[in-house]
Amino acid sequence: MMNRDQELVIKSLLGRNQVYRMMGMNDDAKADCKKALSISIKSRSRKHIADSFLNLSNVYGAISKYDKMLYFSRRALQINEELKDKNGIAECLSDIAEVRENMGNYKKALENH
Repeated sequence: MMNRDQELVIKSLLGRNQVYRMMGMNDDAKADCKKALSISIKSRSRKHIADSFLNLSNVYGAISKYDKMLYFSRRALQINEELKDKNGIAECLSDIAEVRENMGNYKKALENH
């Protein structure tokens, strides 16, 4: 079970990863996402695992590794569907559509929007 301190650490790591990404420091962003994922897995917090996967997806998108972006977006989507988290599902589908657009597959992108 996740305690409040773990939750705050995860929130901080995922927030900081976004700043790193904006600065082009993608290795640091990826490291923070992986730390957040590790804490989430140890505490068995499915929502935080999904959030960590989605943030990892965005890091891989920033460095044009679309296969990995798609992989982590799908993992996040699966968890959000299990949790019936409509906002999480919408975020994942949006990221999956972005991957499809970046890969030039506009028909598939439309299916996810």
